Amino acid sequence: MLRDTGAAAVPADDYRDARPDPLATVETAYLSHLTQRHAAVLDRLATLLDPALTARSTRIVPVALDADGLVLRAETPDGHADARLPFGRRATGRAGLGDGLRTLLAEADRREPARSPGARTAATRPAADSCEPRAAGCDVPPL
Repeated sequence: MLRDTGAAAVPADDYRDARPDPLATVETAYLSHLTQRHAAVLDRLATLLDPALTARSTRIVPVALDADGLVLRAETPDGHADARLPFGRRATGRAGLGDGLRTLLAEADRREPARSPGARTAATRPAADSCEPRAAGCDVPPL
């Protein structure tokens, strides 16, 4: 789970050497696409979350994406909690994003299907689960 740990000092050299996240320009569109067109993929990714987190959730949505992973939010009647799903390897561009998602989905496939909150989340998302025909630029692996 992500927690706000407050301010942290960053050495000036590290700040100067920092580069923009390679997925920053596609994050918003990608999260929207994932939510609108890939409910089944989100349900599979939700199996990677702590069952205690998903047990009370009414909805699970993606809220952040960067080169290191995807953040899912489990919403409950009294609040929410965010959890980061790290990619196996840092994505250096869109191709790496697809690889990162494939790695997460492979891990989800190894998990127990009973952990999926799909029954609850499917009712809160559009029915479309894929891009048919595959949309140009869709990095979400087909099911």
